[in-house]
Amino acid sequence: MCNNQEGPSLKSKGKASSATKITALTWRSLVVMSREWNYYWFRLILYMSLTLSIGTLFSGLGHSLTSVGARVASIFMFISFSSLLSICGVPAQLKEVKVYACEDSNKHSGAFVFLTGQFLASMPFLFLISISSSLLFYFLIGLRNGFSHMMYFVVNFFICLLVNEGIVLLVTTVLQDMFWSIVVLVFMHVMMMLSAGYFRIRSALPGLVWKYPMSNIAFHTLTIQIKIY
Repeated sequence: MCNNQEGPSLKSKGKASSATKITALTWRSLVVMSREWNYYWFRLILYMSLTLSIGTLFSGLGHSLTSVGARVASIFMFISFSSLLSICGVPAQLKEVKVYACEDSNKHSGAFVFLTGQFLASMPFLFLISISSSLLFYFLIGLRNGFSHMMYFVVNFFICLLVNEGIVLLVTTVLQDMFWSIVVLVFMHVMMMLSAGYFRIRSALPGLVWKYPMSNIAFHTLTIQIKIY
């Protein structure tokens, strides 16, 4: 009788909490991401190449009134194309989703634990990408002088990458198919680019669908406006 009474108690004590599972999964994902080049190291090379291309394309603008439009165009290209580049992380995310599906079938981790662990593990790499790419872009384009303006630009781009990574992770986890994940993500980014206020100013957008809700949902809109002002 003693063994029967202690059995459930021992099982409950041996069961790890959600915080412990998230910590373990975050550390495991962090180690895997740092070892595998196709997770974030390859993306870092792509981001730096894109930034160098846009920076050299719009270099030497000067500080006249005519350069304002070119700087706005460069910022729009930097944000929009950087967001699109995150789609190249879909294959790596799907690989992790398959591992999660196996663990979920064995009741080792749930969807919340997996999504949180993956998101937290990606933050150091996204910060590295954001600070290297945004600083290179900042000096090549010749934006405002001052450390506070520069760090504001870096933090804003980092938050943009975090939001974008969360969308990619959510879509790939729900769909669990490479083709449809890429199709949905490309379509979402194109729609957000169209409603961001560059091709047509936000106040002139048609009220239904484009301004409400597309322009308000698109993180491109707020990110570009903050970087401009």
